[in-house]
Amino acid sequence: MSGRVLIVDDNEFFNDMLCCFLSTLGYEVEVSESAEQGLKKSLQFQPDLIVVDIIMPDMDGYDFLRELNQKGNKAKVIAVSGGGLLDKYEYLKTAELLGADCAFSKPFQSLEVFGSKVKELMVA
Repeated sequence: MSGRVLIVDDNEFFNDMLCCFLSTLGYEVEVSESAEQGLKKSLQFQPDLIVVDIIMPDMDGYDFLRELNQKGNKAKVIAVSGGGLLDKYEYLKTAELLGADCAFSKPFQSLEVFGSKVKELMVA
């Protein structure tokens, strides 16, 4: 496997776990712990896939997706959410309406299912 993945999430444990998992699949992985930093890294790193959390302190995933679209982003996007004021599935549905290619709730039911989706999006 090859390709570049950018993880944008404010949860350090999640980032470490996902970075380790994706690296073992052969992907080059970068991590940003804020949406603002993630937008900058997306321009520098040029990822093929971006995994973005919806609920973050500096900028939510919705605004992140809007900014990516305005900048002409070509990367595939997986939105993730553990919930917040609303049910996590409401957040994820909205993210897909804003252009995310798919969405996963946190914690993942299965890393293998997530990994299969990453592989599928990388070849699409």
